[in-house]
Order: sequence, then structure tokens, then C-alpha cells
Amino acid sequence: MDISKSLRIFTAAKINLYLEVGAKNLNGYHSLKTIFQSIDLFDQLEISLDLNTQDKNININIENLIYKDALPQNIKENLIYKASKAFFKKAKISNYNLNINLFKNIAVAAGLGGGSADSAGIIFALNYICGEILNQEELLEITKEIGSDVPFCLLGGRMIGTGRGDQLIRLPLRNNLIILLISPPIELETKTKDIYEAYDQFENKIFKPKISFESFVSLLNNAGPEEIRNNLYNSLEEVVINNCFWVEELKSFLESKNINAIISGSGASVFSVFGDVNHAQIIAEELRLKGYKVGIHNCIENPFEIEINS
Repeated sequence: MDISKSLRIFTAAKINLYLEVGAKNLNGYHSLKTIFQSIDLFDQLEISLDLNTQDKNININIENLIYKDALPQNIKENLIYKASKAFFKKAKISNYNLNINLFKNIAVAAGLGGGSADSAGIIFALNYICGEILNQEELLEITKEIGSDVPFCLLGGRMIGTGRGDQLIRLPLRNNLIILLISPPIELETKTKDIYEAYDQFENKIFKPKISFESFVSLLNNAGPEEIRNNLYNSLEEVVINNCFWVEELKSFLESKNINAIISGSGASVFSVFGDVNHAQIIAEELRLKGYKVGIHNCIENPFEIEINS
């Protein structure tokens, strides 16, 4: 294979419109019922791949990263590095010189799947550069090696996730949900693994959802944004609140406006949904005046946008 190409790919964040965490299985993972949704908040990766080489080199440069300590200092522990290596192994490519510039816009350690999106994006981009030598099933096999959210981040859109979150069923985008997203002002000290361990201690005290997972799926297909907003749910929220005071303060303010909001994933980003963008903008401006970092986003189907360098 004789390839030397570069491109830019934008990788979409995700939120969890509903997350019900079950008991821990024998494999050490919790069983999940969740609804993933891609939103138009993107990291950007500039990728240059040269296969006209005798090297095995992967270089990753990260820009615009506020919380540098949130990412592994050892490059071999970085999800993008692991995804790149896994792709080359699956594709039987033995020599490569890969350079990646990553520009972070998705908050780190915030429940938005930024690392998963970036690793899914590099798998997709490398396959694109190499002439789509692997099919979707083979790409999904790679993503499952990297992390539970990565398969969804490869496929994108709105999907039911069960098992570890990697058993996926696509849902249609039948309603125009506007997402009001508030990113954490500081990195959440407690990591995902610690949140789930704490959940095991609190499981019997966790507030139950207003409606079942199956009923919420039906709402998504048939109800309006306000009814959907009132039934958003995340099993991990109380655990996150115990570790991150700002979530409780933020939720209390939103509840004073009769707006239900939840964390995404294992936190600490908080979001709510609207049908009227003007209403979302009014609330967003009030939050900004209080010092919160706020964005208004759309739900999207495609998790990637690609630009080919000339």
C-alpha cells in the first residue's frame, strides 16, 4: 500500500437522554439501558498518514485543552493512540508514520464522550484514507476493544444502548430537540470508574425514574420536548452530586425555572432539552450571567464531518 494523505475530521459529542444503571456483572461491568444522542459539538482532528516509510510512529499533539491532567501523560494510554494501533493491526498495516493534531472543544471528563468520539473518529478517518479497506462490522470490532461508548460514537445519531452500552439499536430523530448544555467549570476529580464504584454503595438509595426505560423510548417517538424533558433520567446523578457541588446548585436554579435537567453519562456536564430555541436562549443567558459555560446544540445523525486537504 502506497499512501501519503492528510485530512481533517470533526467528531461529535454525545449525551445520554436516559441512563439506567443495573447491577455489576461477573465481568466487572454494570448492565446499562441508555439512549445516546449525538449533538453538534465537535472536537477537530488534523490527521496526516504516510505509509511510504519503514517506521512505526504515532505522534499526537493536543491543543486547546484546559484540563491537561485529565488525559494520560503516557501516550500509549491515550484512547486515540490505542485506536490507531488497533486499526493498523486489524488492517494488517505494519509500517506507518501518523501525525495527529487534536483541537479540543468537548469538555474532558464531563460525560460527553469526547475521548470516545476522538478514538472513533481516528478509526473512521484512517479507514477512509486507506480506501475503506475494513467494513463497518470490522470497524465496530475495533471500537469495542477501546471503550463502551466508542461503538456508538462511530455510528452516531440516536440509539438505544444496552449491555455495556455497546449493544446498539437505532432510533429515528422524530422530534427537534434543542439541547441546552452546561459544561463543568472545573474538572471533576472523581473519574468514571470511581463514580460506578460509589454507585454500588448507594444503589438502594438512588431515586427511581418517573417512567420506565421502555416508556421513555415511546415518549421519544411520540411526545413533545416538554414531556421528554420532564422524564430525563440518570441513575448516577446523586453519586455525582455528592462529588461535585456545582451540579446540585445548577439543578436547583433550573428547577426554580421549572426546568428538569440531568447529568450526561457519569458527569459532570448537565443538560436539558427544549422545543423552542428562544426559550433555551433566555435560560442560557441567565446561566451565563451567573458564570456558567453554556452552549445550545442540535441533535444530529452523522457523528463525523470530513474535510480533505488539497
